Amino acid sequence: MASRKEKAKKVKQLASKSLEPWIWDAACSIRGAEGAPKYKDYILPPIFTNRLCDVFDDEPRRIVDLEGLKKNDYNISPSRYIHTGEAETYRPIGEIVAELDAIETEPKETHKALREILDKIGI
Repeated sequence: MASRKEKAKKVKQLASKSLEPWIWDAACSIRGAEGAPKYKDYILPPIFTNRLCDVFDDEPRRIVDLEGLKKNDYNISPSRYIHTGEAETYRPIGEIVAELDAIETEPKETHKALREILDKIGI
């Protein structure tokens, strides 16, 4: 029996024009006696589910051990263990305050130096 990845590769190899009629035929057989406007109710969930499976198969598996679960108070929410974006970095508050002090001091020193130069030339 072929694995999910092998099946996904075969489906991806099909041209979209040859795949579309097959999908619509499948939708028609699934929907049965329902009217044509209900297509989306029958075809979108399987397509969405299939896409999620493909994405999940392509993602590396982040296996959580018992210690990780204990650390997170046994919260098994996927957002705790699957990170899709870059990790944010935070700077220490002391570093930020020191930088702000330097930014505030610089104009004062520049103004003082300018004032001394203007005093020397008599302005």
